[in-house]
Amino acid sequence: MTHDEYWYWFCGISELSPYMKKQLIRAFDSPEELYEASIKEVMERGGLSHGYASAVTGSRYEDRIKQGFEKLNKNGIDFISMDDERFPDRFRLLDDCPLCIYLKGNLPNEKHPAVGMVGARACSGYGREYALKFSRALAQKGVQIVSGMAVGIDSICAGGAMEMNGTTFAVLGSGIDVIYPRDNIELYYQIIAMGGGIISEYPPGTPPLAWQFPHRNRLIAGLSDRLIVIEAGKRSGTLSTAMHALDQGKEVYALPGRANDRLSQGCNELIKDGAGILTDIGEFLDEIGLDPIRESCKANEPPVSDRSMLLSFIGYEPVGIKELSEKSTLPADEVLGILSELELDGFIERVSGTYYARR
Repeated sequence: MTHDEYWYWFCGISELSPYMKKQLIRAFDSPEELYEASIKEVMERGGLSHGYASAVTGSRYEDRIKQGFEKLNKNGIDFISMDDERFPDRFRLLDDCPLCIYLKGNLPNEKHPAVGMVGARACSGYGREYALKFSRALAQKGVQIVSGMAVGIDSICAGGAMEMNGTTFAVLGSGIDVIYPRDNIELYYQIIAMGGGIISEYPPGTPPLAWQFPHRNRLIAGLSDRLIVIEAGKRSGTLSTAMHALDQGKEVYALPGRANDRLSQGCNELIKDGAGILTDIGEFLDEIGLDPIRESCKANEPPVSDRSMLLSFIGYEPVGIKELSEKSTLPADEVLGILSELELDGFIERVSGTYYARR
C-alpha cells in the first residue's frame, strides 16, 4: 500500500477516538509501522485495551482499504493527512489538530488573508443586509471567506463573496459527501466551481450529528485570520466558533444590535467582553492592512437598485410609503411593490397601514 493509503486506513478506524489515534501516532513512527504491529505491541506501546487493539488489527483488509481510497479519487475527494505537505499550516497550530481532512475543490491560499464569517441561521433582515455588505466588500479586496455553509448568515456570506468573484470555503460538520442542509446543494457545487473548497475531517458518509458541529467550529476559526460574527443568540452555536477563535488568539469582531434584540444578544455580549465593534467595513479593511478606498474596487460594485435604495431609507422607526416615494422619486405603486418583496424576504415588516420598519 502507499503511504497515503496507510494513513487513510488509520484515520478510518471508527472504533478509536481522536485521542486514542493521537496516542498511537505518538507511540508508532508511522501508520505503516502500526499496520505491521502485533496486537500485543498495539496494547503495550499504544496503551490500548484488548478490545481497542483488536479493532486496529481487525481492520487490516488491504483490498478493502485500496478500494475505499480509489473510490475517493473517483468521487473527486482529496484525502490529506497531517503528514502531507498540503495539510494547512493553520491547522497544525491547533491543540486539537485533525489527523486528516477530506477536500473537494481547493484549500485557502495561506499567503492571502482569510476571514471567518458566521452567524444566526434564522437571521433578520438587518443581519442579512450587513452579511452581504461585508462579504462583498471583503471579497472585492481578495479576502477569502470561511464559513460552515449553514443556512442563514453563513450561506449569505458565501453567496456575497461569490457575487464579487471571490473565493469562499466551507467546513462541514458531516462527511464531505453529505450535503447538509440539503437546501444548500447548489451553494455546495457553486463554491467548488468558483475556485473555493469544501472541507471535512469526517469520513465520507458520516451523517450530520449534533455534537460534530461545535467540534468542527474550531476548524472554521483555525482557517481564519480573524472572525466576524453577524447576529447570534445568547446561547447559540455561533458563539462556540467565537470562543475557539479567542482560544486560538484570533481577533473577533461582532455586529452590534439593539439591546432587546434576541439575535443580537450574543454579539453584544462579545463586544462587552472585548470583541471589536464592526459597523464600518472600511475601518475593518484599514485595520487589517487593506486600503478601503481603491477605485478599481469601486468600479466593480454593482449599481444600486431601486430595491437597495428603498431599503437604505428604512430604519427601525416606521416610515410611510408617501415619504419613501418622495425620497426615492419612485411612484407610490412601484414603492409598494418593492416593499412587498422586501417584506417577503424578511428585511422589513409592516408596522401599521402603509408604514414599514426594519425587522
